[in-house]
Amino acid sequence: RQHLPVIVVMFPLLHSESIRQQSLPYYQKMLQVFETGGAIAVVDLNQALQGLPVDKLKSSRFDHHPNEFVHRLVADLLYEKIN
Repeated sequence: RQHLPVIVVMFPLLHSESIRQQSLPYYQKMLQVFETGGAIAVVDLNQALQGLPVDKLKSSRFDHHPNEFVHRLVADLLYEKIN
């Protein structure tokens, strides 16, 4: 059996600020699972986005996926972890 290194990027929910806050206990639990479960690196995007309103992080008011800013941030943080 081959063991491959695992790198995890944790994305918080971006539907609304209230949903983001309500989901934090679940987010933290999953973060802990990955950090203690053998992942070689974990990117905690919720921490990186702290203080930024979700409206500035979504693709549009109709599309709750992360926008270009968030994806660029993920790329930068991931690069820091693997380099």
